[in-house]
Amino acid sequence: MKRIIPIVVIALIAAGCGEKMQEPAPGKCIGRMYVTSTPGSRPVLVKLDGLWRVRPCSDWITTDVNGREGQGAFTLSYASNESDFVQSNPTRRGAVVIQSLSTMKADTLYVLQQGIPDGNEYDSLPQDSYIEFPEGQLQTVSVLYANVQGAGEEDAAEWISATGADINCIISDSGITISRKDGAEVEILGSLTAPRALFAKTQGLNLAVADFGAALPEGDNYYDYTVRLLSGSYDRPDAEPNWLVGGSLYYLSAMEAGYASTPSWYPEDPSDILFAADRYAQGANLTDTVWMTARDYTPTWSSEGRSWRADYLYASHSVWNAATSVKVLESSPAGAAHKAILIKIKF
Repeated sequence: MKRIIPIVVIALIAAGCGEKMQEPAPGKCIGRMYVTSTPGSRPVLVKLDGLWRVRPCSDWITTDVNGREGQGAFTLSYASNESDFVQSNPTRRGAVVIQSLSTMKADTLYVLQQGIPDGNEYDSLPQDSYIEFPEGQLQTVSVLYANVQGAGEEDAAEWISATGADINCIISDSGITISRKDGAEVEILGSLTAPRALFAKTQGLNLAVADFGAALPEGDNYYDYTVRLLSGSYDRPDAEPNWLVGGSLYYLSAMEAGYASTPSWYPEDPSDILFAADRYAQGANLTDTVWMTARDYTPTWSSEGRSWRADYLYASHSVWNAATSVKVLESSPAGAAHKAILIKIKF
C-alpha cells in the first residue's frame, strides 16, 4: 500500500493540471467617481447576486474589504494629489476592478482625482445600475474678480451677468462690492480705506477684494498695502481657512520674470524690491492662481506703453486644491481697461 499511495497522489495532481483554471473575462466600464485632490474616502454601494470581489489597480487607491456577498458596500480611500508652489500634480485616473464570481466578469470603476486646474469639468458618473455612490454631489462655486472702472454701470452689469459667476467681486468707479448671482445676502467681515478693500464670507468661502490704485499716496508702497490687506483678512488670528484674496494690486509678479514673452523692461532679479509685495503674499502661503495655471507672462492692464499683470487672485491652500479652473477673461465691458479673473472651485 505504501507504493500505491504516491502513485494515486501523482495521478490526482496530473488530472488537476489538465483542467485550465477559469480566468475572469473582461467586463465593462461601470462608472467614474470624481474625487477632490485632498486625501479622503467614499462609500461605494454594489448590488450583485452571489459573491463578488473588489481590487484596486492603482497604488494611491485602497479599499477596506476585498469583497462581499450580495448587496453590500465597500469604502474606497485615496491618497493626496495636492499641489503647491514646488510641485504641480495633474489630474490623475485610477481603476478599481469589481468581479462577480457567479458570472466571472471583471468590470472597472474609474476614479478621477482632481489635480492642478486644467479647465475641464469633471463629475461622478455611475454607468450601471448595480453601482451607486451614496454621498451627495460636491458643490461647485464660480467666483469673478473684475475691475470695471471706466465702464458704464449698465454695460458693466450686463457683462458681469454674462460671465455666469456665482459670486462677483467687483471694483468699480463707485467702490468695491461683493455680491451673489442669486441675490442672497453676503456676510461682510470688514473693510479698509488704505488700501481700499472689502472682506466678506459666503458659500463656504472667505473673500478679500482690494484696489491698491495705480498711483499710491506719497509715503506708501505696495508692500505696506499688502501687509495691511493680509493682516485684516487672511492673516487674522481668528481667520477661517478657505480664502480668496485678490483685486487690482498693480505690483509686479516675481514669478513672471524670465519668460520669452516677458518684456525687456521687466526686472530679472527675483529679489528686486519691485517684487517685495508679491514675495510677501507668497511667503504667507498664498498661491498665485494665475501664474500656477498659466506659467507665463500674463498681462491684464497697460499704462504708459507698458503692459503687465496688475490683477491678482491668491488662494489659500485648501481653496487652491479645490480649484478646477482659473481663467483670465479676454473680454471686458466697454470702457474697462482691466482683464478679469474667473475661478471655479469644487468642494
